[in-house]
Amino acid sequence: MNGPNLSGGAIVYAGKSDDAKFEWRAEFIVEDSAVGSKIRVGLDVAYKSSTLDKLMGRSPFQLAEHFIQDHILPYVKLYLEKEQVVAPEPQGLPMTEVGRVEGEISEIATKIRQLMTNMKTGAIVIKGKNLRASIQVKDGKPSHMKMIRGNQVITGNDVLANLILESGQAVAVALEVDMERILDYSTEYALKNVETTKDVKNTEY
Repeated sequence: MNGPNLSGGAIVYAGKSDDAKFEWRAEFIVEDSAVGSKIRVGLDVAYKSSTLDKLMGRSPFQLAEHFIQDHILPYVKLYLEKEQVVAPEPQGLPMTEVGRVEGEISEIATKIRQLMTNMKTGAIVIKGKNLRASIQVKDGKPSHMKMIRGNQVITGNDVLANLILESGQAVAVALEVDMERILDYSTEYALKNVETTKDVKNTEY
């Protein structure tokens, strides 16, 4: 057996038996369709049958059918399951405001760590006239920071350093997230929307 090889947009495998009585070539082409992906399988089988094989009803067509039904389709059904994407609910996010600071951006930047102190899991969002920033908080410490100023995106520790250098009015709001309630919401949403694995459709041979 040899492959996979690419030929004219198809993935090709080929092989033959040691006695050269059996040769085959399979082509797999994946196409987009309105309901997902369509897999086209082209299979050529050359089988030099003996008198006994003919009496037993064996034929190249039966071998091709066996190849697809018993080898290709079970693999596709097992490994190429339809991907399920579960999106979070757009509303009802359980976040509670636990702190707020308004004033000059540079002054707000010096009070951010104070806002984090009593937070377990949540975020601090900062909004000014020409900038937006977010700081994710875990166990009272920043875990991920991002700032957008005009067309510029700043991440990491540079966010706090840049905030201190900014001027203008802004507001910083500390939001505590109820993780237990989020998990409850996510679980309920998943139960309503996740589908069981369906048999692979649109497979032609």
